[in-house]
Amino acid sequence: MFNDIVDQLVDTLVIGMTYFIFDATVKRVNPKFTNVNKEHELTLNNNTKIEEADVHLNVEKSRYQFIKINELKWDIDKSNKLLDIIGILVEVQNVFSITTTKGVKTNKREIKIIDKESAPVMLTLWDNYAINEGSKLMDIIGENPVIAFSSIKQIDYQGGSLGTTAFTTIDINPMITEVDELKKWFTLKNGSKKILLKASNEDKYKKVERIEMKDLMDKEYKTILNQYYYFEGNIVNLENEKLWYNACKTCKKKVQLKGDHATCDKCQNDDTEYTQKYFGKFKIKDSTEIITVTIFEELETLIGCSAIEYAISSEKYKQKLDVCLSKNYYFYFKMDSKNEGSRKSRSIVIDTMKERNAQKRSIIDVEDDEDKKGKKIKIEKD
Repeated sequence: MFNDIVDQLVDTLVIGMTYFIFDATVKRVNPKFTNVNKEHELTLNNNTKIEEADVHLNVEKSRYQFIKINELKWDIDKSNKLLDIIGILVEVQNVFSITTTKGVKTNKREIKIIDKESAPVMLTLWDNYAINEGSKLMDIIGENPVIAFSSIKQIDYQGGSLGTTAFTTIDINPMITEVDELKKWFTLKNGSKKILLKASNEDKYKKVERIEMKDLMDKEYKTILNQYYYFEGNIVNLENEKLWYNACKTCKKKVQLKGDHATCDKCQNDDTEYTQKYFGKFKIKDSTEIITVTIFEELETLIGCSAIEYAISSEKYKQKLDVCLSKNYYFYFKMDSKNEGSRKSRSIVIDTMKERNAQKRSIIDVEDDEDKKGKKIKIEKD
């Protein structure tokens, strides 16, 4: 459809309704347009007539060719291919305005979805999608609806994410079998976002591949969305003295403080709300190599307090951080497009970490204590 025809029909066509269409042309999609995932297209002209039908055709199933989130592969040569994705909505951020590198001002809103076999993946709603559909999703986030997206694209952002396009449609709880399956799974997981996120975070490390730090720097690795690796090493040095920064609550980028106000350049807000976020660079070594790793919010697990608490009482918690130096850890990371580029400068961003010799305590026996009218619990270290 051309612009003048679109203007005539914009208030006529409604998603989900059935219409009779007269005097239009049906033809095969030009194979040169690789971002179109349909075989045929319908071309309307000035003589085309559209009438609403009395019957309703259920074409929901045929509209989608879903791909599972954990099967997404980041391939720069196929980044223009449009995809259909379905998942449970688990997070909706506030909308904010940005100016693109081309100088165009647009709206942006980030959401997260999850399915039965994946960790949460970020999907960015752009322009009017951020305002219109994004507002609807914000209103119903408490219901954790199932959302079907058609014609979205992969984005080389934060290790691989998704984003809307001019062709995207967003359906909330459409009448298809995939929705029923996801809702059933959600119910079995007690409908808890916290449980879902914890389970998915555990699942994403089940298929990790161990590598040596030297191989990490020298070998080629496929950049696959949600593909994780890990290596073992010792923390030998802290590179930056200040472990936190003031972050915009909307976009999480660093803000500039000017008196009582905080300015966020990305959001173009001269009085934005902000909080403290962790940011640490460490030298790590094993028997083969020394590299630099960047750790963000996972530092809370390492230090034992939030970035806000650390900013207030840094000297108090720095002692615990010093104890971590020279300890041995497993470092987990995603070989995404961002890490693929930074590793060439002997640097990597860590997703999570675990102490190698961390001891767990297990309850191995429970018996009644008649004297104190309670129970004796015997605990041993693994």
